[in-house]
Amino acid sequence: MRKAIICGILGLAALTAFAQNEPRTLRKSANVGDTVAYRFDLKVTTPGKTLAYAGKLTQTVLRIEADNSLVIESAAEGAVGGNAAPKSVSTAVLLPNGVVKELLGDDVTVDDYRVSFMGMFQAPPAPVGPSDFWVFESRPNPVTGARAVRVVYNVEAAESFSGYDTFRIKVSMSETSGANPATADGTIHVDVKTGWIVKSQMIWRNAPAGPNGETIDATVSLTREG
Repeated sequence: MRKAIICGILGLAALTAFAQNEPRTLRKSANVGDTVAYRFDLKVTTPGKTLAYAGKLTQTVLRIEADNSLVIESAAEGAVGGNAAPKSVSTAVLLPNGVVKELLGDDVTVDDYRVSFMGMFQAPPAPVGPSDFWVFESRPNPVTGARAVRVVYNVEAAESFSGYDTFRIKVSMSETSGANPATADGTIHVDVKTGWIVKSQMIWRNAPAGPNGETIDATVSLTREG
C-alpha cells in the first residue's frame, strides 16, 4: 500500500496575487538529473482504520525518452504511526503532458496504476489562465488494469506561493469504470514556469488499499521543499 501511495503522490506560506496572469502551458520542464523534494503527509480518515504516514519524497528525473516522456524515480522515507518505515522507491514514465504512461518494476500492481491516476497532474491541451478549465478522460487499460477516469481542472487564481509563481487549481477526479469507484478532490498549486507541483492538498475516497478490494478514505498533502 505504501508504494501505491507514493505512486499517487507524483505532490503553507502567505498567498498574494501576482501580476503574471497570461495563459501558461503548465507542461513539466526538466533535465536529466533534476531533483525535487517534498514533505508528504497521509492520514486515513476511514472509520475503524488508522494510518498516519509522513516523511520526505524525492523525485529525480532519470532520463528523457525519444517521445519526450520523463522517467521519474520517487523515493520516500518516513514513518508510519511514529515508527520508521522502510524506504520505498518507485519509477514512473510520464507522457509530456503528465499522464502516466507506465509504471516500472517487477512488483507493480493494478492498485499502483489506479492510485497513480488519482495523484497525477495532466497539463492542459492549450495554455490556460485564471478562470479557465479543462477535462482529462481516459479509457480502461486492459494491459495495466487502470480504470477509466475523468478529471476536471479549474484554474482558480494566480498566486505567489512559497517563493513560486503558481496557479491555484481545483481538481476533481473520479473513476468512471469498475465497482466502488475511487475519487480524489482538492487543490494544487503548480509552478507556472516549470509545471512542477508546489503544493497539493487532496481528499481521497475509496482509494485501493489491499489485494482483496480493501479501500481507504484519506487526506493527502504534499509541499515542496526549497
